[in-house]
Amino acid sequence: MTIRRDLNNHSAPVVLLGGYIVLEPRSASHYLLSDQKSRLVEEKRRAAKLAATLVETRSDPLF
Repeated sequence: MTIRRDLNNHSAPVVLLGGYIVLEPRSASHYLLSDQKSRLVEEKRRAAKLAATLVETRSDPLF
């Protein structure tokens, strides 16, 4: 068996699309930035403050 045949023979949450294995659109959940902005705000703020303490003066952090 090949991975291509395995994907075609079994129902899985992934599909073969042009040689790439991707999540099947019906099973993929949508990620909306507008929804995520208001989730876990305090945790994000604490993580940002901690990250800021790790940045050295005159350095250029890349994200």
